[in-house]
Amino acid sequence: MNRHTATRGATLVVVVLFTSLLLAVLLAASSQLTLSSRRTVSDQRAALQAQYVAESGVALAQSRLRDVQTLMSVSSLSMGTGLTASKLKGYAEKFCGNTSWTTVSQASGTKRYTCTASTTGLSDQFEVFAQFVLPAKYTEVLPASERPTNVNDLDSRRQWWKAQLGESRKLEVNGATVNYRLKPSRVERINNESYTFFIQVEGLNVGGSSSGATRVLKADRTNLTGWWVQIALPSYLDNVLFTNHHTQDPNNANVTSWNPTVNFTDQIFDGPVHTNEKFLFASGSTAQFKGGISSAGCTNLKQTVLNDDQSCTRQAGFYYGGNGTSNLRAPDNATASDADKNVNLWQKLTAAAPGVGIANVKDGSGNDTAVKDATFTAAYRPMPINANSQRDAAQGKVPSDKQDDPEEKARYESGKGLYFTDDVAGIVLSTGNAAGVAPTSYNTVTKKWSPEPLYQYVRVAKKTIKQEIGQETRCTAASNGKCTQTETIKVYKDVLSDFEEYRVDGSGKMEKKANGTWTTHLTKFNGVIFGEKNIGVLKGPDRSVNATIDGKVQTLSPPAIAGFSQLTVAAEKNINIASDLRLTDEPCNPADTACKNGKPTQPLNVLGVYTQSGDVVINKEAPNNLHLHAMLMSSKGEVRVDGHQFGADRGNVNLIGGVVENWYGAFGSTSSINPDSGYGRNFSHDRRFEDPGFTPPFFAQSPVWIPADPGKTSSLSQLIYTQTNKTELKVVP
Repeated sequence: MNRHTATRGATLVVVVLFTSLLLAVLLAASSQLTLSSRRTVSDQRAALQAQYVAESGVALAQSRLRDVQTLMSVSSLSMGTGLTASKLKGYAEKFCGNTSWTTVSQASGTKRYTCTASTTGLSDQFEVFAQFVLPAKYTEVLPASERPTNVNDLDSRRQWWKAQLGESRKLEVNGATVNYRLKPSRVERINNESYTFFIQVEGLNVGGSSSGATRVLKADRTNLTGWWVQIALPSYLDNVLFTNHHTQDPNNANVTSWNPTVNFTDQIFDGPVHTNEKFLFASGSTAQFKGGISSAGCTNLKQTVLNDDQSCTRQAGFYYGGNGTSNLRAPDNATASDADKNVNLWQKLTAAAPGVGIANVKDGSGNDTAVKDATFTAAYRPMPINANSQRDAAQGKVPSDKQDDPEEKARYESGKGLYFTDDVAGIVLSTGNAAGVAPTSYNTVTKKWSPEPLYQYVRVAKKTIKQEIGQETRCTAASNGKCTQTETIKVYKDVLSDFEEYRVDGSGKMEKKANGTWTTHLTKFNGVIFGEKNIGVLKGPDRSVNATIDGKVQTLSPPAIAGFSQLTVAAEKNINIASDLRLTDEPCNPADTACKNGKPTQPLNVLGVYTQSGDVVINKEAPNNLHLHAMLMSSKGEVRVDGHQFGADRGNVNLIGGVVENWYGAFGSTSSINPDSGYGRNFSHDRRFEDPGFTPPFFAQSPVWIPADPGKTSSLSQLIYTQTNKTELKVVP
């Protein structure tokens, strides 16, 4: 055998064997890669499915949170009748699980009380919701499996709320596990007239499982997360204009329709505006609402007496271009949610009158949101039905409905006011030093008078006589825009005499002047002046001080209200204003940067003018371009100008404060007979009234408790979710 040939054959065998071995190794490796790839795809599919399950759990959690929030919203709550401050305080202390209140005094003088909540485990801890959430709302909002066992049974509702707000929640649905806890946070109250209940989300986590894979999501709160419910006796002062009926009083005007008769045209309202009925916008209106608008849309308000309950028949909408049926703009869907109705109506108003401007809703940080501050589904807010609070405060008596409230009882018993059983001819308010000399200098930047008054003077006149001050020519007929007939009448003013003189110092001590000597009349004056009938004239000092404002020299009246003084002038019938009523220390307008920079703290002085059954009337003798720094309110009547439809243009009523009235009183006229007569309106809301604890002393409040919530500025479901590990999937303690 050839040796070379044999060697070559052996080599070939080795190569074949090595190649076979290599192919076997490669085949095995390829099989492992294929199996690994299949496992990776399967794992990815399971992980993705677990993520979907976790996200479905997030949707479930949000749905549950929204449902509970809906039940704690204004539309689900009714306070009914018989609620007292004492009962509500008891509910607040059950909510907190303690009776410990901490007190914080603010610069405005408002005292806020806070109790911090804990979980007590008691069945009636959340009595406030068990009592006030309407039973029908559980059925409307929740599926049958999630409702209280018996929505009409108080104990059943108590147990349901204990489970929602007092216990950890664990939900397991289709592979998703949801853990969270809704907890009471605290209650804040102002006096015993406003209670706010705070609720927050704790530790929400969601897990999703599929084919052995798990994904966990954890929720974190934002500054918009949370919810609160306020139950309060509102003071109405949160608006620059508030009307019960958005039409003139039929006793003072030729009103032929109960639909609104007062148009919004080109006015500027520097503050919120509310009506219990509907608004009327003129064609092409360019009205500007810097604080937003709200209307309840009531259709059945009583015309001769006040509605004394919490309800009215409501229909969302507004009138445009007239007050006839064809001019009514209603939501496209009558069964839509309130939020959807408001958006729909705002869109209709924008389309009809693009020149109308409305402020945006602010978020929790005070920044503008994309939502317009236009509410056509607002709660009905009934007017005060009596003046007992002011009457009793003036006499140092405790109202019958406050007898069971120790704090309110102490407040009413802490001082007295001035009380008059008959007509009061006139009241003159002024400020000055011990000799009665008024401040003489006005700072146009800080809007403050000096020297700082040491006393608040109150002069009460027993007698008055009419004094002729001139004549006025009126147009009584017109044709084609021209006057064809006139008449001339005499104009009078009230001259006061036979005064009783009082003065009050910064401590609240009131002295009365007799035979030239001041002697103590009240050790503590509570700021209330009340007349059982009419107050013929309410006025301040005459104009006597020159000041340069906006480059023009103007003659101003010295202040009527001292820097430390807080006054409420109230009467059962008419109160007639005859002059400027200025504060010594004026509040700054939010747009007035120079004023705010020069005045680091808000002033404390305030004036309220309130009549229960009569009108607040601006007299003919009041000067042109009248300046009023006050909150003016008529519970059954209106705030109006005497002779508004006659005479020449009187300039503006320059109001810093607000107007609250049953009927929309007239200030001026644009009729063809006497065009431009009366006053225009230059109204600026006193922003201090945004603090519900800041009011004129013992000022009128709502006769019923009214709920409120944060609306779109906050939500329990406004959470941020992030991926986390399995250890975070746990029941919230």
